[in-house]
Amino acid sequence: MEQGLTVSSVPPTVGAWGWVNDRELHFRPQTFWVAGTKIHVTVDEAGRRLGSVWGRTDLTLDYSIGVKRVLAADAVTHMMTVT
Repeated sequence: MEQGLTVSSVPPTVGAWGWVNDRELHFRPQTFWVAGTKIHVTVDEAGRRLGSVWGRTDLTLDYSIGVKRVLAADAVTHMMTVT
């Protein structure tokens, strides 16, 4: 399945695909996405065998990363800060 998936970005970002469970696959960058990064995702699955089913359509997504937000939670104080 991963052969039909591509992620490209400006600026370029190194990352990898990883299975969350037997039905869900995520792309994770090696480092956090930079704010303003433009991302292009291509899913080329039409006509490919995907386990017990066949892919029906291809998909293309374009989006950008918004402003940087960092959330830090403290388990002792039960407080979270957002910056």
